[in-house]
Amino acid sequence: MERSCSGGATDGDRRQAHALKRALAGLDADEVADFHRTLVRVSRTLYTREIAGEADALCLPGLGLGDDLFTDFRSWVIAHGQAAYDGVRADPSLLAAFPDIERGCGRGEPFGEAALDVYLRKTGRTAARSGLPVLEPSRPPKA
Repeated sequence: MERSCSGGATDGDRRQAHALKRALAGLDADEVADFHRTLVRVSRTLYTREIAGEADALCLPGLGLGDDLFTDFRSWVIAHGQAAYDGVRADPSLLAAFPDIERGCGRGEPFGEAALDVYLRKTGRTAARSGLPVLEPSRPPKA
């Protein structure tokens, strides 16, 4: 994660995803799979009604992001690093203080998919046969 932020690639989107893929390319497939599992677990801890409500209000007031865009949004938050992640978990209203919050709305998908992409390339498997968890949860957010 930290290596993906080096060199100014901190957009939480394509540039940072590319940097993350370069960093993960040096790991073996099992290590990349572990990284992906950790990303999924961390993303799901941000899948709460309170955080979803804050993201909806900031990004698409009155409409909401929906599950797909909220999954990407959570990846974008995670891409900002441990301090941002911890802060948002503790106080979702901190999202409003992100200087690039408007860029986070609808972004983050490439970052969220980076580890899975690297794993699939290393193993030759398909996503369906990888045995790895998907980023988008199948249940409503936690209260």
